[in-house]
Amino acid sequence: MRKKYQEMRDRFCQEYILDLNATQAAIRAGYSKNGARVTGHRLLTDTNIRTNIQNRKVQRSERTKIKADDVVLELTKVAFSNIQDFITVDEDGDVFIHNFDAIEREKLAAIESIKVSSTKNKDDSREYTTTQFKLHSKLNALEQLGKHLGIFKESAPHPERETARRKLQEDERREMSRLARQRTAELSNEN
Repeated sequence: MRKKYQEMRDRFCQEYILDLNATQAAIRAGYSKNGARVTGHRLLTDTNIRTNIQNRKVQRSERTKIKADDVVLELTKVAFSNIQDFITVDEDGDVFIHNFDAIEREKLAAIESIKVSSTKNKDDSREYTTTQFKLHSKLNALEQLGKHLGIFKESAPHPERETARRKLQEDERREMSRLARQRTAELSNEN
């Protein structure tokens, strides 16, 4: 029984680092779907679980050679990109794409896609080339950086949410106490 319990906890940690979703990690680890939200939250408050998750993140970082700074730097490239680094618009409104060899490699990371298509007029006497140029979402990158840096204030707590949170914590304490009493009774019956 204890081994299966530990295996589920380890599996939860393994699953949690995939998407940082405690509810889904609990379900994938084998916990009940009905109580997965509560279970996931409870598991994340456990010191051993948090240590296990942190160790797994460090191992993944070492294995992939990707550090948090690398991710922040890439987000920064997108967040502070400027379309003028890639195109020029002349006085007639014609748009010209810069030669990519002349653009710094770091700036090119902001490009999401480039699509070039050719069409001919009805009598095939002239071919037109259309280029669609799209950068990654600056707003998304700025939002992610803002969250990482903690510059966005969390919404003010709602009284109903706080009451529900306290009730959930009390229910968890009662359930943990009940499980502990049950386990103690089982152990004493085994002896």
